[in-house]
Amino acid sequence: MKCDEIIEAVQQSAELDTREQAREAVTAVLSTCARSLPAPVRHQHAQQLPGLLEESMEPFGRPHPLDGSHVIAEVGWRLEVEPTRACRLTRAVLKVLRIHDPDFLADLTAHLGADVVSMLAAEQEPTHVVHATEKRQ
Repeated sequence: MKCDEIIEAVQQSAELDTREQAREAVTAVLSTCARSLPAPVRHQHAQQLPGLLEESMEPFGRPHPLDGSHVIAEVGWRLEVEPTRACRLTRAVLKVLRIHDPDFLADLTAHLGADVVSMLAAEQEPTHVVHATEKRQ
């Protein structure tokens, strides 16, 4: 798996205007979700995805349990977008991982709560989609 392939696929899947927007979305989602992984697994994936998992993450810290609302809230905070947009971007990133890195997706979904997995696996679009250029006030 290549980082560039993931970024390009997310850009297309989420219909983002630039590669930088896609890179930011991938980093926000992966860094948020990876916090639920045990340290050795998190460290392994950080090495495989250089630059997409934040370097400042606690590399050997304890996993943090995450629920669905926390994932969406943190991704939205990191990207400064509304929750519906954060949810759509999170789904786009996980959809791309399903194709490009199913092992990483399996690791993430094994450690995320069942509510997170079911919410993020839903194929429905949010009722209100915020455009990529819109930012939270």
